[in-house]
Amino acid sequence: MAHAQQEERDDKGRLEAVASEFAAAWHPRPLLAYDAALMKATEEKPLSTCISGEQLALLKKLDYPCSEAILASATLIEDEGFELTGNRYAFETLAGFVAGDANHSRAGRRRDQLNDIADALEDALAARTYVR
Repeated sequence: MAHAQQEERDDKGRLEAVASEFAAAWHPRPLLAYDAALMKATEEKPLSTCISGEQLALLKKLDYPCSEAILASATLIEDEGFELTGNRYAFETLAGFVAGDANHSRAGRRRDQLNDIADALEDALAARTYVR
């Protein structure tokens, strides 16, 4: 029993040493740069793009961590599909997730839809298609 308690204390000591090394090596500068980029992106006019109902359903099913705000903005536009709006940062992040999934999907309908969604997001970013 005493041996088990000693091992537990040794493990706790090793964990504390690793945590303090990590804390000493960590610098907040990259986080500050990220925060500044995010704040600047949220101050910009929102971007927009249109996707089909089927593509919107796929995005909802995939439930990317960055897609919540963009999916909440979905508005049905007659004869065009669904308009998605969001800031530049949200579009860039979602485009990255979608393109990554498209690249790792087997050939087929899902991959084609993911490529089409990524293209729509990237086109909006390139053209800076702002909300009307």
